[in-house]
Amino acid sequence: MGVRSSKVKQNELYDALLERDIEAISTLMADGVNPNFILKNTLHPIEDGGLDEHDGMTPLIFTIHTHHVNMTRLLLENGAKVDYASSVMYERSTNINLPIHKAVEENQTHILEMLINHGADVNSQTRIRLYTPLHVICRQHHERYNRKQQHDVKWTVHGLLANGADVNLEDKFGSIPLHYAVQKQKTELIETLLDAGSDITHENLLGMTPIMNLLRYKPEGTYYTLQKLINRDPSSVRRVSKSGETLLSALLLNPSHHHPCRHTFTYDMYENSEKDGPYRCLEYLLDSGADANEVYEIGLTPLWMAILENNQPNMIKCLVVHHANIDYTFNKLCSNAGIMLTMTPLMYCLDTSDFATAKFLIESGADTSYFWQCNVLTNQLRRHFNAYLMQKYLDEEAAMIKSLQLLCRAKIRRCLGKNLKNVFKLQFPKRLQTYIFNNFSIPIKHNKESGSMFENNHL
Repeated sequence: MGVRSSKVKQNELYDALLERDIEAISTLMADGVNPNFILKNTLHPIEDGGLDEHDGMTPLIFTIHTHHVNMTRLLLENGAKVDYASSVMYERSTNINLPIHKAVEENQTHILEMLINHGADVNSQTRIRLYTPLHVICRQHHERYNRKQQHDVKWTVHGLLANGADVNLEDKFGSIPLHYAVQKQKTELIETLLDAGSDITHENLLGMTPIMNLLRYKPEGTYYTLQKLINRDPSSVRRVSKSGETLLSALLLNPSHHHPCRHTFTYDMYENSEKDGPYRCLEYLLDSGADANEVYEIGLTPLWMAILENNQPNMIKCLVVHHANIDYTFNKLCSNAGIMLTMTPLMYCLDTSDFATAKFLIESGADTSYFWQCNVLTNQLRRHFNAYLMQKYLDEEAAMIKSLQLLCRAKIRRCLGKNLKNVFKLQFPKRLQTYIFNNFSIPIKHNKESGSMFENNHL
């Protein structure tokens, strides 16, 4: 068969696949058409010059994509190779390059079984990101699957494990399937992987364990998954990864700030996390033995992290309740002056006008004795501090003055009775008598009979 004739036959097979024409496919297979080639839409070009959605697939991947079991079986029986990869272009857009990855992605348990029976490797990895079939299924979104589809996912995983799938194979980023299962909140899948020997302490290239991954991105339901994982590995609450990460730093630090290369995941999940989820996780970790005064690799304590990341006030309070050092100093670069400032959490809060947190820290016993001895503080910082202290003490004095006014008024009323004119009988200076008489009177409309602007001059 010549090259031109072979191309024509392949195009005919492509058309037969599009038409789901089993008889035409059988005829072409009998004529010796090789089913191992890359599909490319040349006979029916797209008008806008774009690529057909099937471009880059192999015929076998196409039949799996269309969920056509009989066409898949026909191709396998006529020489379709289970290890014949798609084009690199297709893999870049889908992270899929082998039929077994496609079968797992499409949740096709019957086709997966056929592929394994024809020699498909359950540990085969994609060329670019090195995903295994387990990586693919753990990265999938299964939230909208019905009960049958959820059941198929379960059996797909069990089928892979039963045929020797390695739960601890790393992808390009050093992550194992458990990293993604935890991040996507796949509870049953997490249990299955752990029971199969998945390493809960495994660190990816960013130094993140699966539990750290969970706390970094905080999907809905994080608290309950965290409890299950900590029960599996209680020692993880105090574990420090090779990169210096801890569970508290993973929870408290914004994922987009510390490591800009965290591009493999999205930050949207952090924004959509449960309102009180991070607080409950923090409280659980501290109650489970996490150190509220651990020092992160760049010199930050958990309290500093919570303040710098502008976390919920109840998280800051939670750390203080668990005996976090509220006077721990941190060297902060002052961009305006070009010098390093040794700051405490209180000083930082005042410098950033976070008076609510500053007030809480002062009420919790933050040290202010060193404040006036620090010569590098800005005038703005001093103003903030003075303003708060003045407000704090004036509020207390105002309350005392108000109480004193009420006491004096009550005493005067008991002494004078209801007739305010008796005030002039008191041994007070004339100006004070006049002040009391004018300010304790009740103004009403003019009384024509008495000619007075006050109602009988009663108190």
